[in-house]
Amino acid sequence: MTHASWQESDDRLLEELVNEYSQNGDSKADAFRMAAKKLGRTESACQTRYHNMKKTREDAASLSIQKVIEYLKTTPDLLLLSENKALLLENEQLEERNNELNQKWEETSHQLENELSLYEGLMSVMKEYRK
Repeated sequence: MTHASWQESDDRLLEELVNEYSQNGDSKADAFRMAAKKLGRTESACQTRYHNMKKTREDAASLSIQKVIEYLKTTPDLLLLSENKALLLENEQLEERNNELNQKWEETSHQLENELSLYEGLMSVMKEYRK
């Protein structure tokens, strides 16, 4: 006995019955039995069709998730976030280096001030000696 191909309305009815029976606490087997009567198909055909529809949806959802993941890996925003992270690290390192150089400058400045003070003292002594 050959049946016509499944129509969208057949798929909707099958899915509605399975959902209704499941929500009422009835078994899917009962839903497949009822769908078989309403659609003029076998319970086995209804069960197979339902599981194939479900698998197709799951595969499509999985594929969509994979596409989203791939997109997110290559999206400019994420690349910019990664670049931003690297720039923040570089900025921290530059700030540390700047602090080190500022400290060295301060030390050198104090050293030069001390040497200038000694030089001025020496010049003062030499001026006194010339008089």
